[in-house]
Amino acid sequence: MGTIRKLTVSADDVWSTTQAAKFLDISRQAINRRVQNRKMLGYPGGGATLFPVWQFDVENRGIRPEIPEFLAAFDEDVEPQVIAEWSITKIDEFDRTPAELL
Repeated sequence: MGTIRKLTVSADDVWSTTQAAKFLDISRQAINRRVQNRKMLGYPGGGATLFPVWQFDVENRGIRPEIPEFLAAFDEDVEPQVIAEWSITKIDEFDRTPAELL
């Protein structure tokens, strides 16, 4: 897949399925399985599935190991987009977002 350049991302950056699959070096179907099994956060937006970049471990080329446990903390009826939006909302008492606190 070539070399990875240093990625600088903001909390609200998202990747498409194609970008996530290329980064993880897995198929689109494998991405879908991870989302369905709550091992990875993806949500519909603009006719595509979007993946918050904060969940990716750039150094180790994978999903951050705490993401499945983080997602398991939410009831299954909580929409993935709600989780994604909450994750980048600053918590005043910590002056950071949940994604930054992971």
